[in-house]
Amino acid sequence: MPGNIKQTIQEIKIRQCKKEHDKEVERQSDRYSQWVISEEPKQDDELYGSEPVGDMAALPGAQPAAAKGKQKSVVIGFDGLAASARPFSEVKQPIVILADTQAGVLSARAQSRVTAMFAAHPDWDMIYGDEDYCFAKQRFAPWMKPDFSPDTLLSFPYFGGFAAFRLSSYEDVLWLDDAAGKVRVYDFLLKCSEREKKIVHVPEVFFHRSATKEQYLAYRALDRSDQRILTADDCMPWALPWEDQGNYREIRLQAMKRRGYAGELVPDAFGILQPVYEIKDNAAGKKPLVSIIIPSKDNVDVLERCIRSVRTHEAYPHYELLVIDNGSAGAVRTRLMNLGREFAFSYYYEPMEFNFSQMINLGVSKARGDYLLLLNDDCEVTQDDWLLKMLGQAQLPHVGAVGAKLLYPDSDLIQHAGVTNLTAGPAHKLQRNSDSHSYYYGRNRFCYDYIGVTAACMMVARDKFEAVGGFDEGLRVAFNDVDFCFKLFARGLYQVMRNDVVLYHHESLSRGDDLLTEEKTNRLMQERDLLYERHPQFMARDPFYSVNLLGGVIDYLVNYQYEYDKIGCQTGLMDGAVEVQPEWYNECLTVMVDRAVKKDMMDVLTKQTTYQIEGWAYVLGQDNCRYTMSILLKKEDGTFVEAETLRRYRPDAVKVLPEQENIELSGFVARLPLGVLPSGDYPVYLLCRDQCSRQRLLRDTGAVLKVDEDRK
Repeated sequence: MPGNIKQTIQEIKIRQCKKEHDKEVERQSDRYSQWVISEEPKQDDELYGSEPVGDMAALPGAQPAAAKGKQKSVVIGFDGLAASARPFSEVKQPIVILADTQAGVLSARAQSRVTAMFAAHPDWDMIYGDEDYCFAKQRFAPWMKPDFSPDTLLSFPYFGGFAAFRLSSYEDVLWLDDAAGKVRVYDFLLKCSEREKKIVHVPEVFFHRSATKEQYLAYRALDRSDQRILTADDCMPWALPWEDQGNYREIRLQAMKRRGYAGELVPDAFGILQPVYEIKDNAAGKKPLVSIIIPSKDNVDVLERCIRSVRTHEAYPHYELLVIDNGSAGAVRTRLMNLGREFAFSYYYEPMEFNFSQMINLGVSKARGDYLLLLNDDCEVTQDDWLLKMLGQAQLPHVGAVGAKLLYPDSDLIQHAGVTNLTAGPAHKLQRNSDSHSYYYGRNRFCYDYIGVTAACMMVARDKFEAVGGFDEGLRVAFNDVDFCFKLFARGLYQVMRNDVVLYHHESLSRGDDLLTEEKTNRLMQERDLLYERHPQFMARDPFYSVNLLGGVIDYLVNYQYEYDKIGCQTGLMDGAVEVQPEWYNECLTVMVDRAVKKDMMDVLTKQTTYQIEGWAYVLGQDNCRYTMSILLKKEDGTFVEAETLRRYRPDAVKVLPEQENIELSGFVARLPLGVLPSGDYPVYLLCRDQCSRQRLLRDTGAVLKVDEDRK
């Protein structure tokens, strides 16, 4: 009998451990659900009556408006692209809400939130928001959108299933299709976007697209397997934003014609219909000249490959080549001059300390072109029509800088698909992801507006370059192209990524990786700080990257941080020493330490230095939900101190060890603040405690934490 009672108690404990384990796995594997729980109640407390949101926050001089009385709204449903509706003369309510009722439903809060926002901001004319998918009240696959992006909107109807507008602002816009008596919603929104009206993105989820159980389960399987493919559109074929692009081809062409953008829609290598604009003559009645400016030093072979690729791909032949050399050796100069005779480029030699901005400005001063194409000497052109597409885009009056997608050589891995201004500073999203996938609603497929594009391959009209004063020579090495794009945006110009223009970028051959040395890292941080001193409005903010997305990762993940994600995370030491017993040592405990180092965690607002110990572990052949984990550090006198340890979800461990039981939470993280340990070397051990028995398992990880300052 006592044995049966003991066994029953242990079974109860095991079931409780499993219940707690599953609950934590669900929490850590579904970041979006945690965001909904954490953030949406905060949004309900806001009426946007005191602070500008969306595009407003990026505009100089934007002022919030005082709230007025309540306004009534009417919801008009539509089916994908079209809606049956009354003429505007029959609509009685001042606010009109468009909802794709065939695809999903408005959120319960959408109508009241929208009417309150319009009342609080009488200068707002149109609102669009974010959306997600929903099955049986389970919300997933959020689409967090950028602020108003005219080139993105002309690429595809990214407003999605919801938009709301003030009737008085657009009542003179052609609403009904005379032939069919229906509203072509995308056509109507494009026409509205052509007016001098204020279109505001509100970063709240206002629309839930209906999903099947199979779609939900497939997405959750992705969520628990590999975050790198979690936002790949190919993994969610039911969410592909270009499936019906043929249905709105004519709408896009009509919009281009209305705007005076003569051109056509041409399928690219992935079947995306991309706008190719006709090249307009310049003031002299000739095709505009493009000046291709290539800074280079001591890289003859690399430069020759670059120039040869340009000369090989000449669908647009009206260009000149300029090479700006800041101090190549004598023998190299001789080769460059010979190369110049072979490939007919202008060569300018001016010895100077490396200053990329100064070299660009020098090149512009020597250039004759109406348009400037900045090109790194380690880039390689891959297609004939690259200049044609970039120039057509750069000619549009609202466009500032135009960028191209850059891939790492001999691969399909993305090096650049637009600059995003993250909390850690300007960065390249999707870096090292395979371009064989489309990511997050075509971010590497469509023409997308971005806050910046890289000067490794950037085109801009000369008059716009000169209007903002060119490149800032105070930013010698890094972020000068971002600063330039910030200045263009401040003048109301949009930076556009032409994802259908692809070059190879043999990155860092010219001057090395910025992060290889402490000196380069310090310089990089100094120039980043200088960038934000000059543009404080962009500190940790990017109008083309939603505040609802994480600001410190290269993938498009919703902005919920687990404890171990946070810069301020510190775990500390437990009180008292641990008296380790010899019988605890057990090789059934398998441990892998990823890092045990002193590390700076930083973004543009915060910096914290901690001692970080991270890795993963499991007990071979046992039910791992029964065990807690903690890190032990061995002192010089042989005693042990225990560090508080967080458990981390590790789907990668499950993937490589499917036969092990309940190892989803096999990750461990400790972040010790400076000063809690005296200087010295501390061997790292891992201790597992069985919550259902007195068993203890200990393993020397082989890692050593080196502490290099005295206790405070």
